[in-house]
Amino acid sequence: MQVDWVKYDTGEWCKLATLNLEQAHFDKISGVYVMWKNKPERQYLYVGQGFIKDRLSKHRREWKKQYDISNFYVTWASVHDEYKDGIELFLANVLLPDFGERHPSKYPIPVNLPL
Repeated sequence: MQVDWVKYDTGEWCKLATLNLEQAHFDKISGVYVMWKNKPERQYLYVGQGFIKDRLSKHRREWKKQYDISNFYVTWASVHDEYKDGIELFLANVLLPDFGERHPSKYPIPVNLPL
């Protein structure tokens, strides 16, 4: 399945620390998301799903207490509810994020990776 991973209009990946989650874009968007940092190669931190604004707000709040999140990147894709579990499982199995050990026990649904 092909999904559309979100980037800034400039073509750069979004930074978790400075992303404006109050934009109308986030009002009702739900889907899957991936977070990572570059050091110097990409290190995947988390794969998740849900209402993007709520999930990213929570991560930003909790993680900035423990980490310097200025170099944490994020992208998301809007997907139908019926596909979220399978896509999240696929992404977690392929990207092997450092955090988040609970992933849905569904059949993985392959998608294009946010590269």
